[in-house]
Amino acid sequence: MPRETVDQIRISYQGKIAIEDFFLLLSHATLKSKEFLLAHPEYEIGAHHSRKARSLFERRKKHEPIAYIRGEKEFFSLPFMVTGSTLIPRPETELLVEEVIRHATSSAQLLPRKKSIILDVGTGSGAIIISLARTLRHLSLYEFHATDISQAAIDVAKRNAKRNSVETLIHFHKGSLLDPVEDHINRADFAIFAANLPYLSEALYEASADDVRLYEPKEALLSGRDGLDHYRLLFRHIKKIHASFPKKPLCCIVEISPEQHESLEMVCRETFPDATSATLRDLSGRNRIFSFTAGQK
Repeated sequence: MPRETVDQIRISYQGKIAIEDFFLLLSHATLKSKEFLLAHPEYEIGAHHSRKARSLFERRKKHEPIAYIRGEKEFFSLPFMVTGSTLIPRPETELLVEEVIRHATSSAQLLPRKKSIILDVGTGSGAIIISLARTLRHLSLYEFHATDISQAAIDVAKRNAKRNSVETLIHFHKGSLLDPVEDHINRADFAIFAANLPYLSEALYEASADDVRLYEPKEALLSGRDGLDHYRLLFRHIKKIHASFPKKPLCCIVEISPEQHESLEMVCRETFPDATSATLRDLSGRNRIFSFTAGQK
């Protein structure tokens, strides 16, 4: 295969994949920065790198997400390995991390000598708990735990924890929701639950883009007819703990689909009549993070 320039390859894929995807994948294949490739359309690509790049472009033409093709995704300014066993971390989930950090920081001032736990429920790639552990590791009152029903996801999360130098701070547990960590929660004086559980309704899942529906794990996306089955289960489990320890402060912060705000608020009121709740909007003004606190600080 003769050597081809960046511009020649670009023209051959013009209209077939997005231009930003082209340069991201070409950078990945050639180990040259995207900025360099953009600035040097005359740069000649060797045969080996050209074949590799074209194989990546063909995968993208079939709607495979860029993160899966590259095997990584940045989240909260940290690098994460992703595989088909885990959801791809999304920018809106950073708002969830920021909200947990806010609650954890203020709670550390109110309860400085208490033993507290931060739990990521359904951790997937580990993006949430790893970002939290990196940010809050100076607060010694917190233990960091994460659960997932998928052993493949747990394995990915552990590798990401090591990659981001927090493997000694996080305890990973295989199991459904709070089941594997209930004893840890019971022993703690205070608990914060963070969750980005499956929340797509059947209608939204069927209408989702091919990138999502054809490649990301269905079990990490779909949650019953209205998308709230997993959160109903989580709230009931938290209620069980709250009934046993009514004065233990329990804070739950979850990511939602914007149209679920009122429905989840109703579920919360039915499950925790005395809880205080709030909804946080994302940068586009859509309801994105729902939180509630039960117990007393």
